[in-house]
Amino acid sequence: MTIATHLPPGERDYQENGVKRKCKVLVRFLSGPLKKKVMNELDYRSGEAKSTVRKLYAVVNNLALELEKETRAVKKMKVKDENLGKAFSKKGTLKEVLQSRQKFLSSASSPVRHIPKKCFHCEGEHEFINCPTATETDKAAIREKRRAEFKGRQQKKRG
Repeated sequence: MTIATHLPPGERDYQENGVKRKCKVLVRFLSGPLKKKVMNELDYRSGEAKSTVRKLYAVVNNLALELEKETRAVKKMKVKDENLGKAFSKKGTLKEVLQSRQKFLSSASSPVRHIPKKCFHCEGEHEFINCPTATETDKAAIREKRRAEFKGRQQKKRG
């Protein structure tokens, strides 16, 4: 027997209202998604938990565990989605990818041709630095002339 059965009828109603009020306050202080789930549960499934603290505790505890499981599952799925692209390649194995990349690079770039540089002094098939016929004064004069031409082209681009 509980104490409530020995109380006069008016006192029993007051005590029941106090418990209901306590349950409402407890539900009000729950966090966002858990609060919504508990309110749905109380409204549509277990209405008797509104007036009993123990039943309310059981409902809140079960829903909190469910919510925690859902949260963990979502986190696992996010981690799997992030790692999915890294774990498996749609392009094939690493060896195949490297071979195709090498084929692409070799086909994309034409064979490197070394265009023989002509000498500015004698227009031979050698570089100006190695010109056998140019003297040091000729080389200095040609360098100055080439620098002036280069600077002129640079100024045209800027201006």
